[in-house]
Amino acid sequence: MRAEKTIVCRITEPNKGELEVLKRGVQNRVQQCIRGEEVGIYSATA
Repeated sequence: MRAEKTIVCRITEPNKGELEVLKRGVQNRVQQCIRGEEVGIYSATA
């Protein structure tokens, strides 16, 4: 049986550079989940 994983990232008014860094971080975490790796829950505010 396959478990579903949900990733939530709430970004509050980041500047453009920070937004790109956060996007890359989220994409990396999504790839880890797809591969079945455990990913910690985090919140990001800028």
